[in-house]
Amino acid sequence: MRTPGSTVWWRREWLPVAGLAALGCLFLWELVSLSGVSVARDMQMFFIGQKHLLWAALHRGEIPLWSPYYGTGAPFLANFQSGVLYPPHWLFAVLPFFAAFNGLVVLHFVLGGVFTYLLARRIALDVVPSLVTAVVFLLGGYFCSLLNLVNALQAAAWAPLLAYALLRHAEFRTALSLALLVAVALVSLLAGEPQTFLMASLVAGTLLLVRWPDLPAEARRSLPLLSSLAVGGLVLVGLAMVQILPTLEMIGESSRGGGLAYEEASFYSLEPLRLVHLILPADYRDPVYRFGMRSVIGRSGPWLFSIYLGASWLFLCWFAARGRRRREVVLWAGFFGLGLLLALGDHTPVYPWLFEQLPGVSAFRFPEKYFFFSGFAAAMLAGYGVQALWERPERRRIDGAVALAWLAALTAGRLAWASGRQALERFAAASFPNPMMLEDFDYAYGVWTAHFDKLIVLTVLTGGLLWAFRRGTLDRRLFAGLLLAVVTFDLASAHRHMNAVVEPEFYTTRPLIHDYVPLEEVRSTYRYRASPFDENVGAVKVVMGVPVEAQKWMWQQTVQPNTGQPWRVLSHDNWDAFKLRRTADERAFFAILPDWERRWRLLRLNSVRYAFSVNSLDHERYAREIPMDSLPGHLYELHDPLPRVYVVPRGDFVEGEVDAINAVLDEGFDPTLRVTLMRIAAVEPAASRPELAESPEPAEGPGPAAGPGLAAEPGFPGGYARILEERGGTVRIAVQAPAPGYLVLTDSYYPGWSARVDGEEREIFLANYFFRAVRVRPGDEEVVFRYRSRPFERGARVSLVTLLIAILGLGVSAWRRRGRRRGRPSGAPPADEGLAPPA
Repeated sequence: MRTPGSTVWWRREWLPVAGLAALGCLFLWELVSLSGVSVARDMQMFFIGQKHLLWAALHRGEIPLWSPYYGTGAPFLANFQSGVLYPPHWLFAVLPFFAAFNGLVVLHFVLGGVFTYLLARRIALDVVPSLVTAVVFLLGGYFCSLLNLVNALQAAAWAPLLAYALLRHAEFRTALSLALLVAVALVSLLAGEPQTFLMASLVAGTLLLVRWPDLPAEARRSLPLLSSLAVGGLVLVGLAMVQILPTLEMIGESSRGGGLAYEEASFYSLEPLRLVHLILPADYRDPVYRFGMRSVIGRSGPWLFSIYLGASWLFLCWFAARGRRRREVVLWAGFFGLGLLLALGDHTPVYPWLFEQLPGVSAFRFPEKYFFFSGFAAAMLAGYGVQALWERPERRRIDGAVALAWLAALTAGRLAWASGRQALERFAAASFPNPMMLEDFDYAYGVWTAHFDKLIVLTVLTGGLLWAFRRGTLDRRLFAGLLLAVVTFDLASAHRHMNAVVEPEFYTTRPLIHDYVPLEEVRSTYRYRASPFDENVGAVKVVMGVPVEAQKWMWQQTVQPNTGQPWRVLSHDNWDAFKLRRTADERAFFAILPDWERRWRLLRLNSVRYAFSVNSLDHERYAREIPMDSLPGHLYELHDPLPRVYVVPRGDFVEGEVDAINAVLDEGFDPTLRVTLMRIAAVEPAASRPELAESPEPAEGPGPAAGPGLAAEPGFPGGYARILEERGGTVRIAVQAPAPGYLVLTDSYYPGWSARVDGEEREIFLANYFFRAVRVRPGDEEVVFRYRSRPFERGARVSLVTLLIAILGLGVSAWRRRGRRRGRPSGAPPADEGLAPPA
């Protein structure tokens, strides 16, 4: 399985790798040319704002540990999805934002195809079967669906290389091969989707077990391999501690600390009827859809926009099953079935049983994520199918019989389809009542008909190519080119327009809501809320029948959740802050809020001055409506909202969480006169909290730094307070208190915050259950809140020590290897082939 050296490999493989890179860039041409930026699903509502915060912080030379823009503030680096420590994200420090953002999306899309090709070559597939494997993975429904889910895309892109690196280390057992494995695993883990990393690790380990008999005899020694993998695992965990420890702290402070509720974890379960989309793609060119569209079968929008595998895939699976490598084919077929079974979620008893019995399953959401197994396995099965054709090109009668039977079934289905439109509509209404589909069933029926016809045409074309090749009419090279062209055209045409893009100006144009909402207020003193104030609605309100382009424009112009983050708007959305204090989940929290009056009161407590709603709300007692001429919807300004910082003369200590919540939401509670307090933990010694270095003020423009705050409004008998400066994890506040009292900051209470009053460290109390408060006395002038993540610091020390030990180990290994080379006879092959896959 070894080759003489990496130089020969690069001469042989550069053209297929370059071709895959060109294919990926052509498929995402708008992103490559910077003429478009993705706007599909979470790209607009989450990732653009999140990565912009990272970009702005890195440009200022800061490590963003905290974000004030989620709810009432939340840890940033501790969230795996932020990817602060993910090495490719450091491009944000040197490139303009959209160049870096688009470049990273394109880079990982290309890497997914290239790494899949390298894995296929490592397991001894020929060039053309390896290319088919890479194309099916790259342009298949699973991987293309991740183009609107950045962290999942990044983690999935590294999955094939993780398996490649493990197989390579199993064969060579050198320090260099172990270092490569650890580096790939570390990057894959830091990419932002731990669930995908765990699934990729399971696939890689199982593949190694199946291929164990194929390793050279000297490599089939389990004890040295297990020892080296144990060392590599320890090094991996040590290097990742800088991310793991802050994340564990955040999990412990969130609703995921005790596991997600089953309803939330299983929300995106693949509906059984949607399995038809394995061979019949959905079409995303419909101008009206709700995170999905009218021709997607199912009751709700899917998490994966597509699971389509191509018209040729079943043919290739048939030949894979009849090939000589049945042991590996059984492995991939098993992973394909496992992925489907888990993706079905609560539609089978398997996922509910695992949720209850297997530790850790309840920490992950959305069963459709497990389709990773199926998408990865489908690509490998396609490659094994082509390899079987290469190895056994002779004709067999059963192959022709199966092909004719499949074509006959499709033809019969097409005839029944043509005559059964009304029956199909009744079936759709009874089985998967998608309201948007049933509004215009003729549209959905037309889309399905077009794709059905395309399936038949491609089936005939693929069958004809296979028949001609096995008869000897087409030589191998011509057949390979035509088969690659058919597979590529099929998948690319199905998924080319699946993820919508917009011009960069869509994101950089000043939102129109700021004509009615003063930016300086919602950057420091007050908050703005645009999420629906209703437990029955998701993060945004979707208006049925309105084109998606218009809805996305409205979300951007009205600063829906996270879209205002690049404009430094303090958006109070999705109740994120409440989840940080373990009120279990949104369902439990809304049980505490049985009426709208309490909800308005809660907005006032959270310093929300402006609230936008698509629907008209009962607001007369709580807010005034601001007329808007250029935007649909309703904008409300709350009466007398609490500013982010204020002083009250009285504090009442309570013991229980329920008592605290009910106290602050009681109609008789006046937050300008008193605050409910809870003591969480004793303050740490001042000597253990060194001052943080001040960071330079960023230039004006879209970015996450807040400017100076406004003076607090009158009406607080406890005193006066205003925010002087907010930068990174530091909030500096001016205070004047005529008598002893409490300064309240309506930002999230979270471990790691400290408070100094005129240089003296004072204890932080949990205020009104959600916020922070410190004692102030007459004569106090300045309060400074600073965030210091001790888990991050401890993790950084562990990671640094681990890195130094790993480098020392590599150095010792290189020195010993050099000594062995001096004693090796002339002409002996090297002990390691570098990155070369087998011939």
